[in-house]
Amino acid sequence: MYKTDIGVVGAGPAGSHLAFRLAKEGRDVLLLDDSHPREKPCGGGISVLALQKFPSLNDYRSLGHSTDLFQLISPRGRIAKVSGNKEGFIISRRILDEALLKKALSWGARLIPAYVREIERDGDRWILGADGERVECRILIGADGVHSLVRRRVIGKIPIHSLSLTSGYFITGYPDDIQPIIKFTPFRGYIWAFPRLDHASVGGGGPTEKAKIVKASVKEFLDSFTFNFEIIGKWTCFIPFISNPKFFDLPCAGEDWILIGDAAGHVDPITGEGILYALWSADLAADAILNSNISEYDVSWRKEYGKHLKIGSRLSKIFYKSYVIETIIKIASRNRKVNKLLYGILGSELSYDRLWGELLPRCL
Repeated sequence: MYKTDIGVVGAGPAGSHLAFRLAKEGRDVLLLDDSHPREKPCGGGISVLALQKFPSLNDYRSLGHSTDLFQLISPRGRIAKVSGNKEGFIISRRILDEALLKKALSWGARLIPAYVREIERDGDRWILGADGERVECRILIGADGVHSLVRRRVIGKIPIHSLSLTSGYFITGYPDDIQPIIKFTPFRGYIWAFPRLDHASVGGGGPTEKAKIVKASVKEFLDSFTFNFEIIGKWTCFIPFISNPKFFDLPCAGEDWILIGDAAGHVDPITGEGILYALWSADLAADAILNSNISEYDVSWRKEYGKHLKIGSRLSKIFYKSYVIETIIKIASRNRKVNKLLYGILGSELSYDRLWGELLPRCL
């Protein structure tokens, strides 16, 4: 049996960053994950705010595709090119996840490449069963994604109505002169085409009950490309996409457990951005553990970004109405202030207070 102080289930950005923070301070931390690093089905966008909060991400910029320009397309085909003064970038999740995991291991974190199938309590310890291995830990971290076993064990799974189905392709042949595209759909979601270093991610997301429509819409979008491309991968997965603000009242920490990243449901309810909140929640969880006050985490994440997530979940129902999207893109195509405001929202630089106070009133 392996014994550790802190057991982290999941070695994606959230789990790896938390392990790095703790191992750097000399804490005994063990990661359990049989899949990372791997190419995660998502856009792979690193926002401006993520770069501001975690400047070390710039170390990987050369491995991705930098951009300060997005082409937005409304459900009816109206186009607005939105831009800003700061560049984010788009990167393969295999490359990013591998870099973050290696960083954690280089500071002394350990990794067991096994899938956790069982979680039990034994007095004041957690016992994890993972592909024949047994792990005993004092503090349990759920960084194991949207279908988190840790979450199911401590507070219950994320409800199906709080998930978005995403489906898409990895392709080669995406031209260098075509900027990233975000095409909004009549249902609550959008389709994207994000160029990376050696391929592009083309996908889309929407309500789980619209699964067939989401997949068909992405395929139709892909078939509309006029350049030659090759499909090198196809995928379908789920992400948290919370439309009920009360979801964020649920606890993400207990006496000896913490949920971070997708396992906590900490994904932007409008843009779907997850990498920022994976790292941010991991940082706050590390602070709480290092301060020997786990309950501090539930206070700190709500203080730092919980309000943003709550407001976003409320506004998502308004934002994704087709007539609102049409009006926003129409105004952004000819009004520089609104154009920059929209870019700031896409880059997570601006709060949703400003979306409600400055942008939506122009469209309602």
